Amino acid sequence: SHAVNIDGVVKHEETGLEVPTCTVAPLVEALRRMLFESDDHLRWMGGLGRRHVMDRFVPHPNYMVERTVAVYDALLKDRFDQIGRTS
Repeated sequence: SHAVNIDGVVKHEETGLEVPTCTVAPLVEALRRMLFESDDHLRWMGGLGRRHVMDRFVPHPNYMVERTVAVYDALLKDRFDQIGRTS
């Protein structure tokens, strides 16, 4: 739905289907479309979705590891800075 696609992961009609929030009929229609789409089209859409997510969120293989380590480094630095100020 529009409400949860704030980061643009779903590109309507390319990487998936986006429907208006809190509306049943468009959701039913989108689900019906996906159930009757050809396997080739679904694979194509899935491939586009995977590439889009990888390009946007994982620019290189160690990206998530580096981001996680950076978060821990920042937390530890803040903690050590606090300890240094209290002693």
